[in-house]
Amino acid sequence: MEETSGGNHTKFLTEMNKKSYAFFYMLLKNLPGYEKEAAVYDYTDGRTTHLSDLTDAEYKGLCKHLEGIVHLDADRRKAGSRVLTLLTEMGFKTTDKKAWTEIDGFLSDKRIAGKRYRELSAQEHENLIPKLHSLKDKGYNRTNHEM
Repeated sequence: MEETSGGNHTKFLTEMNKKSYAFFYMLLKNLPGYEKEAAVYDYTDGRTTHLSDLTDAEYKGLCKHLEGIVHLDADRRKAGSRVLTLLTEMGFKTTDKKAWTEIDGFLSDKRIAGKRYRELSAQEHENLIPKLHSLKDKGYNRTNHEM
């Protein structure tokens, strides 16, 4: 750090060089189940669990990595919401465990998605939307199973 004759300037440079971890913690808050130590440990291949030990490049890379996960999760939620809306319009309920068993059974059919709802990625949700629209347009309703 550069020393100057003015104490305030030195303090300013020190403050400017300190890392702010607010962005990291904001991202982490949006990723339930992720813990700070585990995220840092994994990103540094076991070198450290402390944000303060990261280089600027590592910190930026870690934040970019977490940001990608947050966006993927947001995309998945958005597409999943569209799938659930269509399923509701087709007569499925999403209110209790029994109803989710029925939804998972329907989606697990190889002709539909081949997986349970929570196992579907954002892209698989997106791919499912046209199929569900088609079934709905053909008159499919879970209560009568007619098309």
